[in-house]
Amino acid sequence: MLRRVSVLALALALAACGDDSDDPIPPERMAIEILRGDNFRDTVYLGGPARAMGAVVYEPVAVGELEVSPEPLVAKFGERLIQPSSSLTGPSFATLPPNTTADWVVVDHEGNEILDGRCGRPVNTTTIPASDGTTTNYWQRPRKAGTCYMRLQGVVNGVPYVDTVFTRVFLAGPPVVPAGWITFGGGRVCAPDLTLDGMEMRVHGFIDANGNPTEQYRVEGVGTWIETVSTEFGTFESRHVRVVGTPALGDTATVRVYDALGNLVADMLATLIEGPCTDMRKTPPVSYNVPGLRLEARPLM
Repeated sequence: MLRRVSVLALALALAACGDDSDDPIPPERMAIEILRGDNFRDTVYLGGPARAMGAVVYEPVAVGELEVSPEPLVAKFGERLIQPSSSLTGPSFATLPPNTTADWVVVDHEGNEILDGRCGRPVNTTTIPASDGTTTNYWQRPRKAGTCYMRLQGVVNGVPYVDTVFTRVFLAGPPVVPAGWITFGGGRVCAPDLTLDGMEMRVHGFIDANGNPTEQYRVEGVGTWIETVSTEFGTFESRHVRVVGTPALGDTATVRVYDALGNLVADMLATLIEGPCTDMRKTPPVSYNVPGLRLEARPLM
């Protein structure tokens, strides 16, 4: 039976047949292949002492089991193989130059080094590639949510020759909602004379333990004039409640907020109100009063 072979595997096989030398790779021909840990999604660091609400904290945290992102950063150093077509086929696994190190640093999207901890830190700033060219590191979680980048450089005798970048998305944690926390909910349309029955209102305005705005929650509506839209965590609809019938301004109901594990994080008094919105599509912009919700967190029992 015929079997298909990848271009990379074929190139490596040809290289092995054509050159049995154990001479080290010339530094300028080193290449890096990412094996694991790129484009991984994780949650920000949520441990440590309590922080002031609303303040995003950038300080480093002590390296430990819970502070380190569980997905390792794994890469392999080798030799860049250039075929007659001049296409880059990937690294082979020849001997690396003496004194080769793998240097790790967090950078921004333009490649500038970040030192304030907003995107975490590498657990090890330098690692030594194994005999097969592989090297492994871990990412210390930040407190700030967002997309972060870790640059890996192949360095020989202190001179960088090759680099690659890992990307990791750190998501905000679940809401922290103390008693008395006030937020609002509103519909998706800014227009006059809206029909209240069936209107879906988005409940928003929550932050996690580090002050990151978060959508890591779902809501349930409880009452005679309010109901749940969806219990499927992570969906846009799960952060909405639906009005049923025609309640009067000032009528109250309950909105409950849950995290990804189904834990109740807030029990909120929902009051039907009217509030201003501005339709920016019109010239000049036009303002209306539209229905909305005022939500205030009760103490959890």
